[in-house]
Amino acid sequence: MLLASALVSFGGLIGLVPFTRGFSQCDGRQAAGVAVAAVAGVAALLGIAALIIGAAIGLILLTVIVAIVGAAFGFAFAETS
Repeated sequence: MLLASALVSFGGLIGLVPFTRGFSQCDGRQAAGVAVAAVAGVAALLGIAALIIGAAIGLILLTVIVAIVGAAFGFAFAETS
């Protein structure tokens, strides 16, 4: 979802560049600055997406570990009682 939002945002900026009057009065450095800002925004969204995916993978692994350890100790306690 974040990747799609990043692509729509970046595409919107690129699509508006030729039709925006303010951009027509920019020199090369200013246009490059806007392009760098757009790329930085896309990179930030991708970083957030990577963080969310990493957290989800971590939670899944934690759940599996807890289930395995809980099952092992649960059966051990059940046998000793």
